[in-house]
Amino acid sequence: MIALPVIFAVMVLVALGFVLPPLLGRGRTPGPPRRQVNRALHRKRLAELQADLADGLLDPEQFESARDDLERQSLQALEVPEAGQPGLGRIRPGWMSVTVAVVLPLTAAGMYGALGGWPQFSRASQSLADRGPAAETRGAPARVHDMVAGLAGRLQQHPEDVRGWRMLGRSYRVLGKFGKASDAYAHAYQLTHGKDPAVTADYAEVLALANHQRFSGRADELLQHALQLNPRQPKALWLAGWAAYQHGSYRTAVAHWQVLANQAPPGSDVAKILERRISAAEALARNASPASAGSTPAASTGKQITVHVALAPGLTPKVAPNDTVFIFARAVHGPPMPVAAVRRQVKDLPLTVVLGDAQALLPSRKLSQQSKVMVGARISVNGTAMPQKGDLEAGYRSAKPGTSNVVRLTVDHVIQ
Repeated sequence: MIALPVIFAVMVLVALGFVLPPLLGRGRTPGPPRRQVNRALHRKRLAELQADLADGLLDPEQFESARDDLERQSLQALEVPEAGQPGLGRIRPGWMSVTVAVVLPLTAAGMYGALGGWPQFSRASQSLADRGPAAETRGAPARVHDMVAGLAGRLQQHPEDVRGWRMLGRSYRVLGKFGKASDAYAHAYQLTHGKDPAVTADYAEVLALANHQRFSGRADELLQHALQLNPRQPKALWLAGWAAYQHGSYRTAVAHWQVLANQAPPGSDVAKILERRISAAEALARNASPASAGSTPAASTGKQITVHVALAPGLTPKVAPNDTVFIFARAVHGPPMPVAAVRRQVKDLPLTVVLGDAQALLPSRKLSQQSKVMVGARISVNGTAMPQKGDLEAGYRSAKPGTSNVVRLTVDHVIQ
């Protein structure tokens, strides 16, 4: 029995040997800056998404949605300044070392006394072993939902807690419960009397997510209100740009994103994301401008394709003015993902667009690299890029990039 306390003492000393040196500052190696880590993670994830898109594991709509989420996470860095680990600088290593050196042995001794020796300790260990890692993994999602439910219950008792409602809204957003997230942010919006631009932008975002990522009605109104409160609010600018982009107001999108880009650190991932988005919107604005739409095919330069799309008169009752129109070109051989695509709305028909490298979905797959493509157009009843039953489409036409011929498409049949 005497040997057992000796063994415990040795084990405690070994544990202190691992814990105390870092607290005393020995062997401390500073990690990479948080911004550098975020940049590396962003690039890695983006490369994975591009690979999945090229392999056909993601359709263009899914790719765009995943990339938007990734970019939104990177853009949130504008609202969180780079800083060291909060609070650690206020703790003196000497006092921390003394505390650990005293508390660790006393805690170990107390546990031994409470457990009453090896027999009970063995039974407790066996109980944990029976649960195993799988049990812990299975319980994790339930615990998350329980925590969110607990927060919701607490807010029923303290409905004036603005931060709590915002936290609940973010939690529901992560869980994909956008309707409940909207309700939570509605409470936060009311408690702030509509005067907090960040809350207003968050509220607009979840309303759009609940509406299949479309900005319209109340979501649009909230974005405009957020920008009135603070014309430089990062999330409001980002979302307002997307709202304008969805509506085909590309120059408005550029204006919002340019204000945001002026706030981004030069050369940062955020700045690069915005630069790419601004360039794409500017290209679409040029293609959608009256001068571009009314120009002759001979005015097109480079390896581009001019496409004219119209809707058969008999199918007009089957679509709504805001339904999405996809106009795209696919390689004759290779993955089904388009090498160039644009998105418009039924209310824009008939229209003429130009497909080129500016409309590429992936930088590595461009229209100019193809000797021949198949050009198509489809009206999506639910806004998704993958063909669905009930969508309306036109028959494919072959075309050679760089020629002056106009590819004329008529959306004239329904996918069965």
